Amino acid sequence: MRTIVPFALIYFVFFILFIAYGLYKDQYEYVTYVYAYPDYENSSKTYHVSAEMISKECDPNECDGTNISKIYFNNGGYIDFKGCTGGREGGYQCVSKEGDWWEIVYDKTEKIRK
Repeated sequence: MRTIVPFALIYFVFFILFIAYGLYKDQYEYVTYVYAYPDYENSSKTYHVSAEMISKECDPNECDGTNISKIYFNNGGYIDFKGCTGGREGGYQCVSKEGDWWEIVYDKTEKIRK
């Protein structure tokens, strides 16, 4: 009977820690920011926007511009991409679902509270 109590206590402590970690982990998310240049050869416009990655579980240090599936503008608009390829000077050439070309340059990934 004495050996059952310590195992039950250890199980209870691990259970509480597991629940606490799950609650803590769900309070944060990663947001990736990029610079987006429309029609990159014929435009001087630049947008600093958040980007959605194809794999949301992608480690921020391993994701690159080829993983970008969508960018979100501050006014609520967005652009979906068909795909991206390596571009020039650290940027990526992405084609939107409408057929427009964009140059995307990674800025940073931040961990923010949901």
